[in-house]
Amino acid sequence: MQLKKSPMIVLDGNFPKQTMREICELGRLYDVPVWYEPTSVHKATRIVEAGALDLLSYISPNRAELVAIANFLGKNVQLQEDDIEGHKSLVEHLMKKGGVRGVVAKLGAHGVLIGSLDPSHKANPYKIVHYEAPRVEQIISVTGAGDSLAAGIM
Repeated sequence: MQLKKSPMIVLDGNFPKQTMREICELGRLYDVPVWYEPTSVHKATRIVEAGALDLLSYISPNRAELVAIANFLGKNVQLQEDDIEGHKSLVEHLMKKGGVRGVVAKLGAHGVLIGSLDPSHKANPYKIVHYEAPRVEQIISVTGAGDSLAAGIM
């Protein structure tokens, strides 16, 4: 099976839940990291519903998808778009409660949060860093910006 030789598996929220779970299980079985792109707020929680969130290596939600997933996991919050500390708490919640090792939370004009797990830091193994978005004078279109960011990180 070629999957064993893959450097990474990337899936999105368009797959059936059972397929998501099976793909994630194969990734775990063959020690191939799995990256999940939620696709939309409506589809963001499907990976949780599939029982596969803890099988992911990475997830790249936008702000609204991050809130939806955190709320599905019991956080029950609503945040202002510019509440960076609030979004950091959601990233940490996703890592602690969801078991995801890496989070790329795309916050649009407010930048990106990168969450990573470092087990060598026993007291607080969750490192979350905010990177501000560059300021530009004129934006023609933001279509595909988040996907391009995720692709560049992959």
